Amino acid sequence: MKYLLLDTSSSNVLMAVIDNNKVVFEYRKKVESDLASKILTIIDNGLKECNSKIQDIDKIFVVNGPGSFTGVRIGVTVAKNIAWSLDKDVIPLSSLE
Repeated sequence: MKYLLLDTSSSNVLMAVIDNNKVVFEYRKKVESDLASKILTIIDNGLKECNSKIQDIDKIFVVNGPGSFTGVRIGVTVAKNIAWSLDKDVIPLSSLE
């Protein structure tokens, strides 16, 4: 099983690809502006880095708060759209966990 993890609830963006319970790619960087235009490129580059395609993702985990309203909104929207297009599940996570 391959999972995509998105956390955009703070200025430190986390995107990870997890394959068979092992993190095979992790992107963690401070993004101070224009996250909406960068997040899809971050996801695409991460998937390429671990020789995967978006169609390989089985589930999407996304942090749904608490945190920056705009950041959470971007992450949840991206996760929901990817999940909808792939007919996959979105699993919400709290940033407090």
